[in-house]
Amino acid sequence: KVIHVNSRAFDTLTKLKSNLSEDKIVFVDSNFDNGDRINREGRPTEKLRLKYFNQLSKFLLDLSNIFNKKVTICLHPSTDMDMYKKYLGEFELCKFQTTENIRQAFIVVFHNSTAIYEAIFLKKKIISLKSNTLGEYMTNITNYQQKLLGLFSYSLEEKKELNKNLLQATLEKITKNYDHYIKG
Repeated sequence: KVIHVNSRAFDTLTKLKSNLSEDKIVFVDSNFDNGDRINREGRPTEKLRLKYFNQLSKFLLDLSNIFNKKVTICLHPSTDMDMYKKYLGEFELCKFQTTENIRQAFIVVFHNSTAIYEAIFLKKKIISLKSNTLGEYMTNITNYQQKLLGLFSYSLEEKKELNKNLLQATLEKITKNYDHYIKG
């Protein structure tokens, strides 16, 4: 006997699907100082932290300028808000509002997060963001999730110039493949 079990995204968002917009770019944070990373690899250095936040800030500002949309950063519950204000204070920062912000997203950017399934269910454009500054453990999880879901990937280290039309066309094409995961 097979019993169908819905996902959290399905359960939460089927009732809210009518209140969607594409007003902003949303970065779903997975906490740079993630406990799993620290347990496996130790605490990152200030130099590495600065490099990551500078690269992330530049990327998010570039996306914001290209698409003329404001950026909201949805912090992981374990993230230190004050630290993120220090490095990313030019953006809107929030906690415990990820679902609401994903519903308002034009593009959702993330490293790895279970919240990405909400973006897939809502057929949002998604960028899987890679960075060697996250450490081996987080990099491996990010690579796995990106390949599993067939998402567009961008590496902060490569610093490729973003072409608005090409990026938008690529993201829209990939978004059409989400039905496989939604119905699966």
